[in-house]
Amino acid sequence: MFFSVLIPVYNAENYLRECLDSVQKQTFDDFEVILADDGSTDKSGDICDEYAKNDTRFKVLHLENGGAVRARKNALYASSGDYIVFADSDDLLDTGLLERLREAVLRESPDIAAFGYQLFDANGVLLKNKNAPRAGVYEGKRLKKVKKALIYDKRQRSFNYGSVIYSLWSKAWRAELLREHEALLPDNLTKGEDMALTVSAVCAAKKICFLDEYGYFYRVTPGSVMNSFKENEPENLLNVYQTVRKNVPELSENNIAVWLLYMCLEYAAQASEVYSDERAFAVGLEKNLAPLSVFFKKARLYLPRLGDILPVYYIKAGKYEKLYALLKKRAGTEK
Repeated sequence: MFFSVLIPVYNAENYLRECLDSVQKQTFDDFEVILADDGSTDKSGDICDEYAKNDTRFKVLHLENGGAVRARKNALYASSGDYIVFADSDDLLDTGLLERLREAVLRESPDIAAFGYQLFDANGVLLKNKNAPRAGVYEGKRLKKVKKALIYDKRQRSFNYGSVIYSLWSKAWRAELLREHEALLPDNLTKGEDMALTVSAVCAAKKICFLDEYGYFYRVTPGSVMNSFKENEPENLLNVYQTVRKNVPELSENNIAVWLLYMCLEYAAQASEVYSDERAFAVGLEKNLAPLSVFFKKARLYLPRLGDILPVYYIKAGKYEKLYALLKKRAGTEK
């Protein structure tokens, strides 16, 4: 088996058929699809069974709800492909993606083959945002430069985009490499687990191939912050930080600290929509970010964007009421 396409599924009935159709219509057919139904309470499980009944390449794992990491581990251990490709259950693959990946793999025999993606909205309209790596093959000294820029690339004034984006679905992975590093992840990670696994596996890779093309379509769906906000999310972020520091000790501490800082800013932006006033916001952030502050205060930004300077200063200094006022002002401007 050349490819295993792994798709964790949880309550995705609205978009799941589109996703599975895009995989089923691939122009290259030496692949299997492992659908890990993570205890869905809607019709997702039935849809998975339907595809498995009609197409022998599709296999279904019906699991008790245990989170994305555990679902992905189960799918990975059940797979038999030489290379692993991931997809989220509401996204789409370009129909020629696997064929082009196969050509690259046969030509270069990389540990990882990375490709680009495009965003589209809930109505199927392509958005302007695109992300494709610069084509090339990296090994030896060239690969060391890629690893050095993981997560945060000071040349790009941003984190992660200068070299390898840390989403799992933008790559084909050599199966043995992925299994070794997936096993290192705690099952309880809920956000940032993609980054933890990608960084660990990329740092162990000996050869990475980049394809300058868009093979994946990522669906941007409107969601309610009230429903998605988790007050204890910083605890999970700290677990991710510690997991990466443990598994990849050679990674720059500053790079992972910058990631943590920006994740905390994202958390603060969500919190500003949930907490009723600046005092409640400040108390909530003081309580939940206190265990992390010692880590993200170490983050050194290189030539930060103008719009980052104030929020970064406020969160590192613990000036949460001022941060609240700034975030609310920006939210009002964007409306």
